[in-house]
Amino acid sequence: MRFLIVILIFIGVSNVLIGQKLKVLRFDQLEQLIEKQTDSLLVFNFFATWCKPCMQEIPDFLKLQKEVSDKPIQFYLISLDIEKDSNKIFVSFIEKYQTGDFTYLLKVPKGDWISKIDQNWQGNIPATLVINNKKKIRKFIAKPLDYQSLSKLIK
Repeated sequence: MRFLIVILIFIGVSNVLIGQKLKVLRFDQLEQLIEKQTDSLLVFNFFATWCKPCMQEIPDFLKLQKEVSDKPIQFYLISLDIEKDSNKIFVSFIEKYQTGDFTYLLKVPKGDWISKIDQNWQGNIPATLVINNKKKIRKFIAKPLDYQSLSKLIK
């Protein structure tokens, strides 16, 4: 009986931890972030854990994010993984890269949402949107970025 109680507690704690790390973002919430009026530069990286070029550029995003942490720049890693298949994979990604604070799983809506991000986006990933609405800065890149390209884009 005691063993069963310990197992049930472990399962409950594990589910709570997974729930805390897996942050699902509805598209309307993403739109609000994109339209946010702020002096900060917002950097949105659209990726998937199954996308090799996406995973190759993640360390460069993380390196740059640490280097500019004292500047008014906010990073958002937006995963396009399929929600029902992603719990285990997505949580292990967050744990490996320690990105829990700014990584979200996008709950992709039905219909055309891609053109709402950028009219010219065909849906290929990785893709990066850099934006500051107050300063009227908006740049969209639909290809992999290395550290130098990303650094240049942000500066």
